[in-house]
Amino acid sequence: MPEFIARYGNICDEILESRAAALDLFWSRGVEELWSVSFEYEFDAEFIRESGEMRAHHQKSDTELYRIWLTEGFPAGIAPNERIFLASYLAGLPFPLDFDWRAFIKKTGMASTTTRSQALLALFDEPAHRIVAHIDSLGKDAAWLLHCIGRRAMAHGNCHKAIAVLTHAVAIVPGVETLCLLGDAYRESGAFDDALGVYLASINRDRAPLSAFLHAATIHASRQAFADAFEVLRKAHPIWRQKVEFGHKLQDIIQRYFEHRSTQVHALYREAAEHHFDATLRKKADDLLTETLSEIQALYLEMDSLPASVGGDPDGHVVILANDDLKQCTHYRIEQKALQFERAGIPVKIFSHSDTQEFLGSLIGARAAIFYRVAAVPGILRAILHANLMGLKTYYEIDDLIFDSSSYPDPFSSFEGQISLTEYTGLQFGVPLFRYAMAMCQGSIASTPALAERMQAITITDVNTVIRNGLDNRNDVAISMGANPIHRENGRVRVFYGSGTKAHNADFNTLVAPAMLELMVRHPQVDLVIVGHLKLRSELNEMGARIITYPIIADTGTYWSVLASCDINLAVLEPGAVADCKSEIKWLEAAILQIPSIVSGTRTYREVIKNRVDGFLADSALEWQVALQELITNPRLRERVGANARERVMQEYGLEVGARAVQAAFGGSGYDTRSRGVRPRVLICNVFYAPQSYGGATRVVEDNVRIFAEQYPDLEVGIFCSEDGAVPAGHLRMGSENGIPVYRLSTPQEVDMDWRPFNEAHIEPFERVLDHFRPDVIHFHCIQRLTATIVEVALARKIPYVVTLHDAWWISDSQFLIDEDGLLRLPSRDVLADCAGSRHGVASIARRQRLMSLLWHSRANLSVSESFARVYASAGISRLKVVENGTPKIETVVRTPRRDGRVALGLVGGRSPHKGASLIEASLRQGAFKNLHLTMIDGTLGVGQTIDTIWGTTPVTLSAPYPQAQVADLYCKLDVLLAPSTWPESFGLVTREALESGLWVVASNLGAIGQEVEDGRNGYVIDVSSTKDLKRVLKIIDDDPEKYRGDPPPRSRPLRRVNEQVVDLYHLYREIIAGKIAFSSDF
Repeated sequence: MPEFIARYGNICDEILESRAAALDLFWSRGVEELWSVSFEYEFDAEFIRESGEMRAHHQKSDTELYRIWLTEGFPAGIAPNERIFLASYLAGLPFPLDFDWRAFIKKTGMASTTTRSQALLALFDEPAHRIVAHIDSLGKDAAWLLHCIGRRAMAHGNCHKAIAVLTHAVAIVPGVETLCLLGDAYRESGAFDDALGVYLASINRDRAPLSAFLHAATIHASRQAFADAFEVLRKAHPIWRQKVEFGHKLQDIIQRYFEHRSTQVHALYREAAEHHFDATLRKKADDLLTETLSEIQALYLEMDSLPASVGGDPDGHVVILANDDLKQCTHYRIEQKALQFERAGIPVKIFSHSDTQEFLGSLIGARAAIFYRVAAVPGILRAILHANLMGLKTYYEIDDLIFDSSSYPDPFSSFEGQISLTEYTGLQFGVPLFRYAMAMCQGSIASTPALAERMQAITITDVNTVIRNGLDNRNDVAISMGANPIHRENGRVRVFYGSGTKAHNADFNTLVAPAMLELMVRHPQVDLVIVGHLKLRSELNEMGARIITYPIIADTGTYWSVLASCDINLAVLEPGAVADCKSEIKWLEAAILQIPSIVSGTRTYREVIKNRVDGFLADSALEWQVALQELITNPRLRERVGANARERVMQEYGLEVGARAVQAAFGGSGYDTRSRGVRPRVLICNVFYAPQSYGGATRVVEDNVRIFAEQYPDLEVGIFCSEDGAVPAGHLRMGSENGIPVYRLSTPQEVDMDWRPFNEAHIEPFERVLDHFRPDVIHFHCIQRLTATIVEVALARKIPYVVTLHDAWWISDSQFLIDEDGLLRLPSRDVLADCAGSRHGVASIARRQRLMSLLWHSRANLSVSESFARVYASAGISRLKVVENGTPKIETVVRTPRRDGRVALGLVGGRSPHKGASLIEASLRQGAFKNLHLTMIDGTLGVGQTIDTIWGTTPVTLSAPYPQAQVADLYCKLDVLLAPSTWPESFGLVTREALESGLWVVASNLGAIGQEVEDGRNGYVIDVSSTKDLKRVLKIIDDDPEKYRGDPPPRSRPLRRVNEQVVDLYHLYREIIAGKIAFSSDF
C-alpha cells in the first residue's frame, strides 16, 4: 500500500485515504496501464511470454495478460518478472548485468532461444569445476554470483560444491559475508581446520557477524586451544556483548575449559594414588584446580554481564543455593533451615544447585545469600561472584570438613573396599572446589563450633554463625513414638548402627566390632541392627540371623521407626579433625526416642553430651566394651539415660532455638550501599538499554543517564529494561553499565508484543525491582514489551512517575501512527471513531482508555518537541510539558567523496513505511537522475551484508544496520541525509546528528524531524504527502552535484544539547520529590 501510493498517488486528483480507494483506482485504471502492485511485483509481459508460463494466453494483449496473471497466475505462484523468478537464486536482487549469458549458452551448447534467466539457472546447476571454468563470463559480478551459487548449494546440502565456488569467490573479493559462508561450508563438511582459518580471516574484518566469532571459539575449544578460544571471545566482547548468544558461548567455553582441566586434575590424583597417595602430587593437583578456578573467575570479571554493587535489602529475603544431593543434609540443612527462617519471620527462597539462573534472579531484593555445600564449578562460582558484586552479604554453609585436604578424605584403606579408587579420587577432587567456593564468601555458617573455627580461617571475614541440627515439626511422629517407648518382653537387646556413608567402615570394625563380637557371644539375647553402609568383619557375620541389616533408608520416618525398635544406639568415629567437626545428629535422633547412645569422644560430642547422664562417651575399644556391657545388662540404666537425653534435646534443640540463631544472624543483616534518604533515586524504565542500544529513544535515555552520572552525584539512577533474545520469559537479572544498576527482564517473544499494553506476569518482577531499588520517582520512556502494567504497579504503590512520549504507543494501536495499510492516522478525542477500524476490535478501545488513564495520573507527560505535544493534546492528553531532547556533541566527520562523482544520499532509519523509504524508492525508480547514489539501511540484512541494485537510473546500496559505535563510518560516506518520514516524528535525532556531522539534510515537514533544517540553506524541508516535492529536491541535488558533495553552510542557530535537557529533567525530578507537583489519587 505505501509503495502503491508513493508510486501512483500523484496521478490521483485526491489523496488516497484507504485500501478500498487504492484498490478501486488500481482496478479502474491501474490494470489497464500495467501498474505494479508493489515495487518488487512489477508486471513484465515480455518475461511471462519468454518464460513459457501461461502459454495459452501469450497472444492476448499485455493488459489482458496482466489481468489473467492477477486472477490466476499470482495465486498459482507464477513470477510476474525476472527478479521474482530468480529470487530464490539471487535473494531478490536483479539479474547480474555483467554476466555474459550469451557467451555462456554458446559455450555450453544451449539452444539459441534460451533466455538469460534460463541461462543463469543453468549456471547454478553446473558442477563446481565447470562453474569455475565460466568465471570469465561472470565479469564484475563473479564474486557475488559465486556467493549466491555457494549459498544455494549449501541450502541443498552440497557443501563440497559450495566450498569450491566460495573459495574462488573470496579469492576475488574476500567479503565478510562470503568468508563466513565458506567457513560454514567447511564446518558442515567436517573440515574444521579450513573452517577455523576462514572464520579467523572474517573476524579480522569490520562488521564480522557474531556467528563467525562463536564458531571460531567453538573450534578452538574443541581442540583444547582454550587460550585462543578466549582470545576470540575477547575480540567479540566489545562488539557483540549485547547478544545473549555471546554470554551463552562464554559460559559454554568456560565450562569446557573447566572440564578439560578437571580431566588433567583427575589424572594427577590417580597418579598420586598409584604412588602410595603421594602428598606432593596431590598438592600439585589441588593447585592446578585452584589456579583454574581463579582463571575462570577472572574471565567472568572480564567478559560476563555483571551486576552493580547496590547492596542488599534489609527487609528482603534470604536466598539459598543448596546442594540437595544428600537426603540427610537436605533434611537438616535445607528443609529445616527453611522452617527456621519461617519461624524467625524472615522470608527465604531456596534453589537447587542445578538452578543457578533462577537463583541469580532471586538475588534482586535479597538481604543475604547462603551457599550450602556447593562446589565451585563454573555456574556456582559465577553465582557467588554475582552475589558478592551486588554487595550482598554472602555466607558459605557446610556440615562436614570436606574442604580440608589435610584431613579429608579419610585414608583409602578406611573404606575397606567399599569404594573404588576412582570414587576416592573423586572425593579428593571435591576438596579444592568446596574450599574455593567457601573462600569467595564473606562469612560462614557451621553446624558445630569445631567446624566454624575451620571455616573462619578460609572465608573473607571471620563472621560465623553456628546453627546446630535440631528438631522441627517433621519430628512430631518420632517424638510421639519416643514419649511411650515399647519395651519388648522377650528379653532381646538390639544394638543399632546407622551409616549414611562408606567412610566409617574401618572405624566400626576397629573400635566396636571386637567388643560386639565378644558381647554377642557372651549374651545370646543381643542382636546387631545395621542400616546403610557397613561391611562387617567375617567373625561378626557368623552371628547369622542376629545380624539384622537394612539398606539405606531414604525416608526419615521409616528410619526413625527402625531406630525406635532398638535399645542402644552407636555413633562410631575414628578420632581426628573430620570426626571432631561432625554434628550430634545420631545422638539427637536416638534421644528423641529415649534410646541411649554410645558415641565416640569427638570434640562435638564432648561439648554436648554429659557422660553417663544423657549418653556414653567411648574412645578406646575397652571403653566401647564397658559401655556396651553396662547398657546391655542394665535395662534401668538404658531407660534413665534415654529419658535424660530426650529431656535435653526437647529443651535445647527445638525449632525455636534454631529460629533464634537465624534471627540473630539475619534479622538485620541486609545493608545498603546506596545511603538511603541521602541521594534521591530515579528509576528509568525503557524497553532497551546499553549494550542493547536499539532505537532513538534508547540513545536519548543513555545520553541522559551518562550526564546524570557525570554531573549529578547527588542523584542515584537505576535502569529497568527488557533483555532482547533472553529466554524464558519472566526471568529477571541485574547487570550494570558504567556502574549504573540495570535490571533486565526477559519478555515474551510473541505476535503484537510491541502493541501489547499489559502483562500481569510483570507485576512480581517489577515489584522486586521497586523493593530493591526503592525509587523516589520513576521515569517511564518507551515501555513496549515491558508494558504499562509496570506503571500500574507504580500507581498502586503511590510512587510518583513521569512519562516521556517518544512515540504514539499510548494513544494509538500504531506506534508511529501508520496503520496496516501504510496510511497516517492521527488520533483524536473520539476514541470509538479512532479505534473503529482496528483489527483488535474492542480490545483497542480498552487499551487506549486504560493507557490514557495512566497518563492522567502522571506528574508530567513529557513531549520531546512542541509539535509532538500537539499530537497528544489533540488526543485529549493533559499534564503535557515539553522537555526537548538534546543532541549529543559529534565531531564533524571527514567525508570521503565517491570516486564516481555522484552525490551520496543516505536513508539510515530503515525501510519501514513510516521512515519514507517508499517515497524515496518511487522517486528514484520514476526519475532519470545522473549524479545520485543511495545507501539505504535494511534491517533484514545480516550483519555486514550489503546488496547493490539499481532503481531507475540510480545505483543503490542496501546495507545492514551499523552498530551505534560505527555510525560515523556510515556518515563519512554520505553527502546528504534523507529523512522523509511519513509520520510526525516526535524529535528526529538522526537529522540533528547529520547536521552536526556536516551533512546536508532533506527532511519531512511532519513533526519535529525537520525542525532544525534551514530550508534552502543546509537542506530542505519537503511535503511528504506525495513524491512530488522529494523529486523536486532530488533534481536540485542532481543538477548541482559539486555543491552537495561539499559542506553545507554553518548553522545560523545552535542545537540544544543533552546537558540542557538533563538540567530540565533534574529540576523536574527535584520538584516531584519535594512535593511541588501535585499527585492525583483518584483511580
